[in-house]
Amino acid sequence: MKTWIYTTLATFFGPQQGAARLYSFLKNKGHDISLKDLNQESYFALLSPEFLGPVMDRLKVNIDSITRNGFLRRDVGSILLNSSNDAIGQLVVKGMLAHKAPTSFPAVNDVLGKSLFGLVSSRINSDNLYYALLNEQDFVIAEIDKARKTLYQEFYRLPTQEFLRNFRTILCGKALIDAAYFPAQLDFGLGFSVTAFGPKADDILRSIKDEQHNFLLPYYRQKVVPDLMKEPPQVVGISVTHMSEFVSAFTLAYLIKLAHPEIHIVLGGSCVSEVSDRIAGNKSLWEWFDSLVIGPGEYALSELVQRLESKTDLSGVPNLIYKDRGEIKKSIRLVEFDINDACTPEYESLRPKSLLPLETTSGCYWGKCIFCFYPRQGTAGCTPEYEKKRIRNIELVLGDVAKLKEMYDPVAIGFTDSAMHPKRIEQIAEQNLKNHNNKVKFFTFMRFEKEFKSEAFCNKLAEGGFMGGQAGLESGSQRVNDI
Repeated sequence: MKTWIYTTLATFFGPQQGAARLYSFLKNKGHDISLKDLNQESYFALLSPEFLGPVMDRLKVNIDSITRNGFLRRDVGSILLNSSNDAIGQLVVKGMLAHKAPTSFPAVNDVLGKSLFGLVSSRINSDNLYYALLNEQDFVIAEIDKARKTLYQEFYRLPTQEFLRNFRTILCGKALIDAAYFPAQLDFGLGFSVTAFGPKADDILRSIKDEQHNFLLPYYRQKVVPDLMKEPPQVVGISVTHMSEFVSAFTLAYLIKLAHPEIHIVLGGSCVSEVSDRIAGNKSLWEWFDSLVIGPGEYALSELVQRLESKTDLSGVPNLIYKDRGEIKKSIRLVEFDINDACTPEYESLRPKSLLPLETTSGCYWGKCIFCFYPRQGTAGCTPEYEKKRIRNIELVLGDVAKLKEMYDPVAIGFTDSAMHPKRIEQIAEQNLKNHNNKVKFFTFMRFEKEFKSEAFCNKLAEGGFMGGQAGLESGSQRVNDI
């Protein structure tokens, strides 16, 4: 049974791990499976001339009201400047000088050229930026397109300053989208960032039909759904890792159901697991999907596909909430995933030297903080117990690292464990020291532990490729810790 797994708009800086690991598992089980990384592909498409041209046309529709109303004109200008961190003003000036200076401005690097650039830039503000942008529209979109292609062809192979220069340019594309679809925003860290829609069922359902604010609707209609309709799968899985992905995920589910109502759509991912009871209790959402998986999806999706193919009862599929004749039901089986059964993630649509995420344990080895939900993550039963099946054998972890290095040559691996024990960090560093010609840089989340008081220990980790990471401290007060 043909099955597609989608990731949705989430972050510009790297792929999502859960869907890639699930894809690898199902492929190794012999399923007819494809991974569609709309996270990476969406940014590339949304920043293209094909999309930004209509975005500018959308802005022009309001030109009469904007030119009559100085407040609206300045409001649009402010959005453009703030969303691009002022980069769009500089890009517009570059275009103006390139067309009007005696010599092409990009070639002017002397003091006069810099002075001229500074003078013209000082005259660009929120009140006149919109007019200047309209005059330099073709130049601005062409520059964004060049930067977009450079980043996707080279990405972290670029020298730092070259990366930042191109990144500032594509921020101008973000600014155009933000201005046209305000208050929705294209966020490079959160994907679809919305102040127009809250994380409520009514807001989500409103968003999927909101042509004024949902910039994913034209992209999904023109590119994603036609791709699906060429060879429609029977099952579509949509991975939702963060709350900010709900609008993206339900917009996709909505358009797929409109095109092919018979496709079984199943939701999964850590965020879906965390709010599964709330989703189950909102029947209005279930018009656009058919089931959801709680916890890691490897066991559940494999069996779900088999039962859909054989047209047998879904009640025995582990960790599943599903729709049956209009009723929302929960399967009779709850099975915890053994992380040692996981396969090395296989990523799609990667840019060169991407950062890659990898999980070695689910939950938290410390697990004593009663306020924290991390120990409950990665389980179907939402339990905090740190069992053996939640800790991946270190030989398998080292094998994962070696495979990812061989397959993708990442700039670094970011371990997504809630907290990695110093011993495990040391084991990975030691393996790197053995393979010093082929070591992999890595970083992780960690607690402040006594091992890090040793300068020799820290030096060993650094020599073994450890870049550091985010460290957590519950409290400096033992009294508070005891409470």
